[in-house]
Amino acid sequence: MIMKQILIALGTVFLTAGAFAQSRSDAAAGGLSLGVNAGWLYDTPVVNTQYAYNRVYSPGSGAVLGVPVQYDFKDWFALFAEPGIQYRNSRYRLAHWYSETRHNLYLDIPVMASFSFGGKSVRGFVNAGGYAGAWLAGWQDKHTDEITGVLESAEGTFRKEMTGEDCRFDAGLVAGAGLRLFSDKNISCVLEYRFYYGLTSSRTMHSSGFSYAAYDNLQTVTLGIQFNNLFKTKSK
Repeated sequence: MIMKQILIALGTVFLTAGAFAQSRSDAAAGGLSLGVNAGWLYDTPVVNTQYAYNRVYSPGSGAVLGVPVQYDFKDWFALFAEPGIQYRNSRYRLAHWYSETRHNLYLDIPVMASFSFGGKSVRGFVNAGGYAGAWLAGWQDKHTDEITGVLESAEGTFRKEMTGEDCRFDAGLVAGAGLRLFSDKNISCVLEYRFYYGLTSSRTMHSSGFSYAAYDNLQTVTLGIQFNNLFKTKSK
């Protein structure tokens, strides 16, 4: 409920700001841009294990692929959304005898306001907004060094597919900064760093208290190409 209110508030702020920017322009040009980008992702799980000091959660690298859709209200202000797939990896260790690597696929859609500055051929930008999405699939590579009562397996490594209870709604805040280089007015190359602050747990909370809430803080570095001015209007 709280996340729904946050996302609605963010959307209202962005739409209001966009309308204001467009209304202040005497000859504002609006343009639709489409693109594709891909890059590196670094997943840092934030877990409060309370007094379970033998449980250690570690970050891991992954990948991201996105399709940005942007509308420019002014040369310095735009709104955009970016449906994309995130491949997240993180690690977990229990004492000295058990460890696992967790692999997850997420569909996420960031919605952000973008403020740009600079010249015609090279422009910088900063973005801020929120994102929402869903868990698509996942699996765990587990390793145990001895026979235990927790795992019905002897020493070795094995893979377990995650079940439906691991499926989670994903949402949070996102901000980024980058550079846009124009080969001409219709094609640009985009380099961006982005930070995602997770507000929803990626783990199921069991009534037994055995599991803990885990939040994913993500960093991404992407490189992409963008096709600009696909649709252009002028205010009267």
